[in-house]
Amino acid sequence: MQKKEFLILLRDPEICREIFEVVRRGGKPSAMAGPPLLRDAEVCREIIEAFKRGRPAPPPAPVVQKPPVLSVDAAAADKDKYLALREKMMRAVAGKQGSVPQQSVAAIDAALSKIITTETQTAEQAEAERKQSMSEKLKHLRDQERKIAEEKLAATKAAEEAKAAELKAKEAAKEAAAKGRPVPAAAANEEPAPPQKNTFVIDRTCPICERKTHVVKVKADVVPESQDLDLCKKFKDFNPYLYTILACEHCGYAAEEGKFQSKAVWRHRKRIEEFLEENNMAIPFTEDRTPDDALSFFEIAIIFSKIFDPSPGRQAFLYQQMAWICRYEGRKEDERKYMEQAAELYSISLEEERYPIGGISDDLALYITGALYYMLGDVDKATKYLSRVMGNQGLRKSFPKLFEKAQGIWQEIRASRR
Repeated sequence: MQKKEFLILLRDPEICREIFEVVRRGGKPSAMAGPPLLRDAEVCREIIEAFKRGRPAPPPAPVVQKPPVLSVDAAAADKDKYLALREKMMRAVAGKQGSVPQQSVAAIDAALSKIITTETQTAEQAEAERKQSMSEKLKHLRDQERKIAEEKLAATKAAEEAKAAELKAKEAAKEAAAKGRPVPAAAANEEPAPPQKNTFVIDRTCPICERKTHVVKVKADVVPESQDLDLCKKFKDFNPYLYTILACEHCGYAAEEGKFQSKAVWRHRKRIEEFLEENNMAIPFTEDRTPDDALSFFEIAIIFSKIFDPSPGRQAFLYQQMAWICRYEGRKEDERKYMEQAAELYSISLEEERYPIGGISDDLALYITGALYYMLGDVDKATKYLSRVMGNQGLRKSFPKLFEKAQGIWQEIRASRR
């Protein structure tokens, strides 16, 4: 018997026990028990001689179950499972707790390599698709900007040509009248040019359903004629507050432009999607909104605001603009209702929130709250908030127009109390 085979025998506790039995029986093997090797008389003699020479038996090694030989074809192509199997096999090899067929390790490594290669290819493909999508979006935005610029340029050129033609016709008519000739028919029958639209349509990607939707924007060159105490801007024959809210014509998500694609929307996208699954909020797109349409969009925007950005200050500004829409239409009762809601929410916001909020500073919020209560006839509350504005002497330099407006209301209040 070779030495290697002998040492392997001595590692088995069952064999060690049988060795002692063989020695006790005087070197006679048992035909009924023990491993087959110990039933051989020659093997038993070698073992007995080894013990006589003083070779001690090593302590019995713990019995450890050998790791299973798994077939790659039988296992699912799951990366985590393969990693766990490989780790288990490597532990067995490192601790000499059993043998692992090399073909199994190689098969596991091959499967892992295939999975990692597939993942890498998928990630590269996803990155390429993302870059292509971003490139297409940028191209689309540039095309939209170029189209808008061309439309503005064409509109400006057409207006200049129409104005020049009108002046030429008037001069011709004036010259003809001075010379006693009949007025040219073109000048006599000329109709006034149609008014220019103050809005234009562009595309936006809805952050919820990720589909393209049309939205209406107000042109930047629209100039107001006046401004009310609560900062409502008055335009001639045009109400820009009808188009404050952007809305998706597909899923119904709505918000003012600064919040339509904000990060807060992405954080709460799941909740908004669940809400839209239960509530059909979509409204068909129309370029020209009616006051009732606009008020509906504001109500929807306030609902979504309560879901992902429950700020009293932000909701107050939305109600304030709803009051302005009603003011344009002469709907006094509705205007007062929305003004009261806005004033109350501003009061709560000034106590609970930190400014600025949506571009409104704390001084501006104090002034608006005081102005709203003054317009509602609540002089005591108006005085409470306007006094805080007047007490900020630094505002006289940093925001002189706001200070002058607050001072004007303050003087009107003092005059009414005399």
